[in-house]
Amino acid sequence: MLLVCYGMHLLHRQTNLPHILSLYMRHDYAGLDKINNSVQWQGHIALDQAVFPENTPGFLLDAFARSSLWKIGLDYRHGTGHGVGAALNVHEGPQSITFRFGNMTPLLKGMVVSNEPGYYEDHAFGIRIENLLYVKEVNTPNRFGGIGYLGFEKLTFVPIQIKLIDLPVLSIAEIDWLNDYHSEVWEKVSPLVDGSARQWLWNNTRPLITQ
Repeated sequence: MLLVCYGMHLLHRQTNLPHILSLYMRHDYAGLDKINNSVQWQGHIALDQAVFPENTPGFLLDAFARSSLWKIGLDYRHGTGHGVGAALNVHEGPQSITFRFGNMTPLLKGMVVSNEPGYYEDHAFGIRIENLLYVKEVNTPNRFGGIGYLGFEKLTFVPIQIKLIDLPVLSIAEIDWLNDYHSEVWEKVSPLVDGSARQWLWNNTRPLITQ
């Protein structure tokens, strides 16, 4: 298992997307690394799907990403998300999603933040997946107190290494999220690649269960 932090600095935008990769051809991963990776994915999915009132500071969303780990008595020491600049710094505030209460900056429409829960076992292994999210308006059936609601739109489309996930840990809804995400990855990326790269993409974005 390899944790790689990579990204690009482009003319009008930046990317930042650590992912873990399987280096084995076999499919028999087991143990704490696989279980903890599955649980941190539950937190990633929960934050990705979060809906929250406008003017909500980022620290109030941090528990979405940590709660699945908390349920098994685990946590991580780093922040869950940071702001990403359009053309300056890949770590660029003032927005963030963190357990530190000092930053009261609300998440606003148009901001970009990272979604990167993880888990690090001292002297053993580390797990972190980072996708970028765009803060957008969300239509809700109600607007209590006349307040609007916000959510996230995905900006990162990279396949998830399914062989590193213990699928029984996930709910049907979470597996549906993975299938929907991989469908988007295939739709957006497959026209840009061919040959062995396209075959690899297909092998890593096929549905996990029949819909």
